[in-house]
Amino acid sequence: GQRFDLVIIDEAAQAMEAACWAGLLKAPRAVLAGDHLQLPPTVISEQAAREGLACTLFERLQGQYGEACCSMLTVQYRMHTSIMTWSSDALYEGRVTAHESVAGHTLADLPTSNHEAQLPSSSQPGPGGRRKGATPSRSAPASTAEAPTSPLPVLLLIDTAGCGFEEEAEEEGDSKANPGEARAVMAHVKVEVRLVYEPSLEVCMQALVKAGVAPADIGVISAYNAQVALLRELRGDTFVGLEVSSVDGFQGREKEAIVISTVRSNAKGEIGFLADKRRMNVAVTRARRHCALVCDSETLSHDPFLHGLVQYFEERGEYASAAELVAS
Repeated sequence: GQRFDLVIIDEAAQAMEAACWAGLLKAPRAVLAGDHLQLPPTVISEQAAREGLACTLFERLQGQYGEACCSMLTVQYRMHTSIMTWSSDALYEGRVTAHESVAGHTLADLPTSNHEAQLPSSSQPGPGGRRKGATPSRSAPASTAEAPTSPLPVLLLIDTAGCGFEEEAEEEGDSKANPGEARAVMAHVKVEVRLVYEPSLEVCMQALVKAGVAPADIGVISAYNAQVALLRELRGDTFVGLEVSSVDGFQGREKEAIVISTVRSNAKGEIGFLADKRRMNVAVTRARRHCALVCDSETLSHDPFLHGLVQYFEERGEYASAAELVAS
């Protein structure tokens, strides 16, 4: 067979080791490029995953030899510094920095941006980012969203805690959805929504689209396929360019604005595979200029890693209750 001087395997952190060896045997030297702190390979068999198939050659070499065989690229060219810093500090020992061309870019810099588009007046940050006296209320009047006073921030926490937006399990399957949270997500991207099970409800909020962000520049991400399907249904044909997909669907990609729907909201604080740090890392770092985290802060805070994420958004961004976006 043909031989080469060098074999380069891209996305090696997503490739099973067995698949890598077919190429590695073709050359005396090899370069593996990837990030073992993003999505792992897809292994259907749980038994095979437990017995080692889910551990990539990239990850194994990283763990065995560390800096002796690895070189980390530390300058990124996508994210605003505030979006990047959470991931850098939480997973990369604070080593990642933003190139000056992206470090301070915001939605206001986009050619189509409406600089006067703003958040609800009640989403003003208090000390540490959280709005003073923020107490989510299911009965908050829709009119609270009609008095803008501040521009859209780089980071925004939309909290569903106390709003009664409980997660729901699929009738058939293991996935989960959260209709109330889905309404809040679509309110943030200013999509008119008329739910089939609640026909009197219409949501038309000033948000990303009103800010002049093209629908094609907005991505909505959820870790749960049932929520992805629900969000696509609510999107309808109004903004076809608005992309709604799973974390896996956004791997290796980016959008000017990302809205993350975490779904989980329950009294037990169960978060399922949201506990996978790599999955949330991918979701947050798809955003270039704006990242909105829509979540039940009380549920997510049962997990130390996700508690850190919620706390970071509160301290570095702005806070809004989902009740302010969705009329009861």
